[in-house]
Amino acid sequence: MKAVKSLMKSVKFSNKIEFIWFELWLHEGRCVCHDASMMGLDITHWYGIYEIARNSYTHLIPELEHLIEKGMASYNEEKQALNLSYLWLD
Repeated sequence: MKAVKSLMKSVKFSNKIEFIWFELWLHEGRCVCHDASMMGLDITHWYGIYEIARNSYTHLIPELEHLIEKGMASYNEEKQALNLSYLWLD
């Protein structure tokens, strides 16, 4: 998450990835803690750990990859613009 902080909008919860992270942390994380405290190991796995893994791999990681690609594209555009601005020196 730290790697994409500079690519995100400054207003809280104006980015899709913040909602995904909040849901993972609040909902799935609380399910794991509650189910574990109730000694429900099968429920802890299927309604906690499984959902965290599923949502991490299907929602969070693809969104991170998208933001990183977007950041790399804007970085390359800025780099090209800087290189073009110095062509007159040749």
